[in-house]
Amino acid sequence: MRRQIGEHEGRYDLIPGCPAQAYIRHDESGDRTITPDDYAAEIAAAHRERPHTRFAVYEHALSSDRAWFRFTLKWTNPGNGETRTRAGIQLYRIEGGKLSEMWLTLLKTGFGVAGRRRAGVLDKQVLRLRCVLVWDWFLTVGTATSAPSDLKADEAAISSRLHKWPAAFNARDIAGTCDLFAPNLISTVPGASDGGRDAVCARLAAFAGKA
Repeated sequence: MRRQIGEHEGRYDLIPGCPAQAYIRHDESGDRTITPDDYAAEIAAAHRERPHTRFAVYEHALSSDRAWFRFTLKWTNPGNGETRTRAGIQLYRIEGGKLSEMWLTLLKTGFGVAGRRRAGVLDKQVLRLRCVLVWDWFLTVGTATSAPSDLKADEAAISSRLHKWPAAFNARDIAGTCDLFAPNLISTVPGASDGGRDAVCARLAAFAGKA
């Protein structure tokens, strides 16, 4: 919250209180370690380059040592005044209440992802998949409404599917590869229409046939 207020309201003095003294970042600038003051200076410079920057957050999860959120970044193009967008997902490792390490993945400029929810409650498999899109160390993240026993079952199910996936993919086992995906999967790829599980599995089958 402190970081968001600092970025949205221009209160850059609040930002150094968020990261650890050695803040490790993995983003488009590469892998590097910066200080809290460096971080505040980077954000201020980014706001000068991208005026009126705002984050539209669609999904997020927090735990004692992990956090992630899926968002669309919006800002004003200083050249023509048009609104520009980039969609992304950001993951944090937290130590001592401070942001210790961060991974950021952004789609190309002009591509924004709307917050989408199917009618009714998302099933557990969808929640599991969204919580482990990038790294298996992120298995500790759950939803605020999940009971501890559910979280352990979720972690076991995710871990099992993730460990089986590379072997199935390398063996060109499309059924085994697609077992990772929920029946109501939404696949968003830059430059292409959104697709579901069948479309993703068809692309994997085509790739396997050419490889």
